[in-house]
Amino acid sequence: MHGDRWGPRVGKTAFVKAWLRQKQREPLEAGSSLTRMIHQCLQTTPVYLLLIDQCEHLIDRQRQRINYQLLDLVEYLIASTTTSIVLIGHAAEIEMILQASPRLTRRVCSLFRLPPFTWNRRSPETVGEYCAFLHAFDRKLPFDDSGLAEETMAYRLFYASDGYIGWTTRLIQQAAAMALEAESPTITRSCLAKANETSIAETPLGWQKTNPFLPEQFKEPND
Repeated sequence: MHGDRWGPRVGKTAFVKAWLRQKQREPLEAGSSLTRMIHQCLQTTPVYLLLIDQCEHLIDRQRQRINYQLLDLVEYLIASTTTSIVLIGHAAEIEMILQASPRLTRRVCSLFRLPPFTWNRRSPETVGEYCAFLHAFDRKLPFDDSGLAEETMAYRLFYASDGYIGWTTRLIQQAAAMALEAESPTITRSCLAKANETSIAETPLGWQKTNPFLPEQFKEPND
């Protein structure tokens, strides 16, 4: 799915857009060929768990209305396959979707809210949890150890992301892309500084914040 040194870049979004252009945006109804293709794929391959991320896209944000075609597709897949399906998204949007679909609500076993990590020196386990997450992330990247879980670096990442998994992930992924482009053996602080400017600095999360990867003297404040 990656480009550059691994060949042409082909992501899931590009694939779906190309498929839809080919099919001239055929409606996502229970009998449509796209729906049948997804259903057949789930039935004929050993897929036991399907994660549907960014469920907020089931809502037209400009009109604040549910996209019922997509919602019907999700309901159809849940009802017609034996695959367990997990819906992932922002809490407010997930609640809005469930309110709009009693059938979906009846099939939801439970709602689980994933809070952001915290960083509290008086509770060392909070620091340890975030560092453990970063260590696991670092090990999965195609680099030498970048030291993301070292506490001084971990706090910089925590400060930038407020401990949110999504923002931490976005920041590291963008920095990793820059490191690959530069053929660097690790994710450098310079890459993280640039990634912070492009992914966080211009968002509400980054307003009135220092870029924590730029100043040498940036450090965790004393309680």
